[in-house]
Amino acid sequence: MHAKGLIERLILINPASSFKLYPWMSLGEPITRALPSALYRVSKLGILPFLADWGRVADWEVRALWSAIHSVPQTTFIWRLSLLGEFDISETQLSCITQPTLLLASGADRLLPSVKEAQRLNSCLPKAQMVVLSDSCHACLLERSVDLYQILQTHNFLSSGNAVSLVRGAS
Repeated sequence: MHAKGLIERLILINPASSFKLYPWMSLGEPITRALPSALYRVSKLGILPFLADWGRVADWEVRALWSAIHSVPQTTFIWRLSLLGEFDISETQLSCITQPTLLLASGADRLLPSVKEAQRLNSCLPKAQMVVLSDSCHACLLERSVDLYQILQTHNFLSSGNAVSLVRGAS
C-alpha cells in the first residue's frame, strides 16, 4: 500500500527537522557518547530547564516527564540523536507531502528554533497551517494553558467521522 493511503493528516509539534541546519546541535551525540554512565545519569538534569516553564506545568506532569527522561538509557539517547543527525528531507520532497499538516511551534522554545522551523516547513508543505504558542516552551503539551483538542478543533483538524475524547489529568 502506498504511504498516501496510510496517513490522513500530519501534526508536527516543535519539529526537530531543523537539526542538521544547526551544526552545534550535532555535538550532542559525541559528547553524550564520551560521558561516563554515572555522569550521563546526572547530566539529564541539565535538560530540564530547556523543556518547560515549570510554573505552567502541573507537578505530577513534571514528575512524569522526569521519570520518562530518567528511563532513557544512554545508548538509546545516542541512537535518537544520531537519527536526528541523519534526517534529511529536501524542500522539493516536502512539497510532495499533500496531507493536511498542522504545525505547532512554541515561541519560547529553548531547545529548538521551533518557530523558525515551522515557518520554513509552512512555506514548503502545500497544505500546512501554522499555530504559534507564543509563551510556550518545548514541552508545550504539558502546559496547563495548551489544549490540543481545542487547537485541533479550531483548525478543523479533527476527523469528522470519528468521535474524539481527550482527558487531561487532574492538577
